Amino acid sequence: MSKVLQNRRRETLAALLRVGELESISPVLESVKRIADDPNADADQLAEAIRVDQGLAARVIKLANSAYYTVGRNKIHELRQAVVQLGFNSVKQLTMTAQVLDFMEDEGHEEWLPIDRFWAHSLACGLALAPLARRLGLPPEKDYFVIGFLHDIAKPVLCKYLPSKWIKVVESHRRNRDAIRMEVEVFGINHAEIGAWLLRMWRFPQEVFMAVGAHHHEGKGGGDLGLALVQANLLASVIMDTFPFGSRNRRRVSTQLARHGFTLQQINDLIDSIREEVLVTSEELELPLPDEIVEEANKAAKERDSLEE
Repeated sequence: MSKVLQNRRRETLAALLRVGELESISPVLESVKRIADDPNADADQLAEAIRVDQGLAARVIKLANSAYYTVGRNKIHELRQAVVQLGFNSVKQLTMTAQVLDFMEDEGHEEWLPIDRFWAHSLACGLALAPLARRLGLPPEKDYFVIGFLHDIAKPVLCKYLPSKWIKVVESHRRNRDAIRMEVEVFGINHAEIGAWLLRMWRFPQEVFMAVGAHHHEGKGGGDLGLALVQANLLASVIMDTFPFGSRNRRRVSTQLARHGFTLQQINDLIDSIREEVLVTSEELELPLPDEIVEEANKAAKERDSLEE
């Protein structure tokens, strides 16, 4: 890397340093992480630490009741129940995710990062990661939804904190220049690597931030989780179908998933299933979706219902 790009990288990370220190935005997070990491702590202590911030607590319960976490479990009504049912680590990561959601509200700059499309893609990636991880033989107990959901978190952060540079990247992409290369040219680092840096600062597990950092490098350096995240990201782009190069992503993801034993019909069924889950989960978390995604999800649901009749 040239000295110019090294300097741009340092400038970018320095500008985002406060974002990396989420505790400065929400002191509750420091207590939550300390208690969750304490082997002698109990469920009441963790629940009480989150309850200090009522808005954050409500968001955590919403996340805990999303479709991904409620399969085979009872609906969660209060924080202690969430801790007991999901475990300390899951609740810690959900709390951090809830803080990120609150932090990104009223983000602005809609023209340069349509937030409904961003959340649709993030939800799709989060929901796609679990079945793909299972297919690769990864442990079933991990919080795959959170990992996939936050994989592009650097994009709204860059748009919010470095808007003029972000606009330059978007404008170049609209002129058919490669977005990842433009990010490196402008920021000295791409959004996947910035996302990894943020998740590391937020003290997510190493395998998580390594996987996020590798999702635009074909998973290299991210282990099996990185490979699964690459596929989930492509699948999410196919599900969106409003992103550029949707047909190319469909060919790429079909080729990659076929290597792991997926048939074309299974891939299409997975796409329809996740698209419907995106609709349900967005309603649960009160996140906006593009109209075309809602229409496609409702269409897929009607077609499935007609076949079942």
